Formats: sequence, C-alpha cells, structure tokens
Amino acid sequence: MGLSKTIWTNPSEFLRIERPVDPVMFFAPAVLQATAHRFLDGFPGLVTYAVKSNPDEMVNQNLVAAGVEGFDVASPAEIEMIARLAPTAALHYNHPVRARHELEYAVGMGVKSHSVARRTELAQVLDIPERYEILLVLALGKPKEEVVMVPIGPEGDIKYYRDANQVHYVPKRTLDEVLLP
Repeated sequence: MGLSKTIWTNPSEFLRIERPVDPVMFFAPAVLQATAHRFLDGFPGLVTYAVKSNPDEMVNQNLVAAGVEGFDVASPAEIEMIARLAPTAALHYNHPVRARHELEYAVGMGVKSHSVARRTELAQVLDIPERYEILLVLALGKPKEEVVMVPIGPEGDIKYYRDANQVHYVPKRTLDEVLLP
C-alpha cells in the first residue's frame, strides 16, 4: 500500500474520483484519539486494544499518545512494536496457536499475560517439566479499583453498580445458595 501525496477533503471525494480497486486506509488521528479518550473516560478498567485489528504503527502510536496502556498482541512482531512504542504498557499475548520460540520470546520481552487453551500450553509458558501434571489452575489478580462484594438484594438483582465515590459493588450469592446439601 502506497501513500497518497494528495490531501483529500473526505473519503467520499477520494472514492468518487479515484475509484480504487484495492483496499484503502483512511486515517484520522484526531478521531482515533478522541474515540480512545471516550473509552478511557467511560471504562473503569484497563482499556486494551487488539493490535491485530489494525497493526499499523501510526494507529498504535496514536493510541499510545491518547493514553491507552493495554495491548492484546498476537505475534512477536506486535510484541516488539508495542514494547518499542509503549515500554510500560501491559501486553496480553492471546494468540491461540504459538510455537515454543514465540512463547519464549514473549516471556523474554516481559509479557505477563497469556491465554492458554490447554494445560500443555500453560506448562510451556511457565516452563514446567513434563514430569509434572497441572491439575488445577487458579488465576489471581489485584483490581485497579476498589471492589466490594455485597449480597444479592431481595429482588435477586445481580447487576454491578457504583456509588458516588466510584466504588464498584459486585452482588454475590451466599455459599448456602450455591452449595448442594
């Protein structure tokens, strides 16, 4: 894909005049950054961009500039690019099929979040010798916000909610409600 030296007023004008056969990318950095800010302002957790949805470096540079700090990466090339553009970003390696050298590269680059479909993949990520069998996996984390577990209300409502101080309330069933007698 080449770069156009002509500045077009809008995509419609370009399409009408040029009638391209091949895909064309229209990039509006201000629109992208404004959209990223809307997500960042409206979502209390870590906003994470899936790099594979548009791995163009300009797109990712603008997301970093907007304040995005989480990236779902699917290849060593994506890991390298984001590590270079945003060295402190949280990287999540969620590609379902990876070779051992790719896993080793990701771990070596400091990627701490991996998705795994099978216990054998987890053994690879953690470099667990074959003589051990993974029987149970427990994922632990610490929220970036205050989260309070509360009993489900009398109407059975399980919706999460926030108070005026942005404390996140999570209704949960009691043990008596979920355990069989």
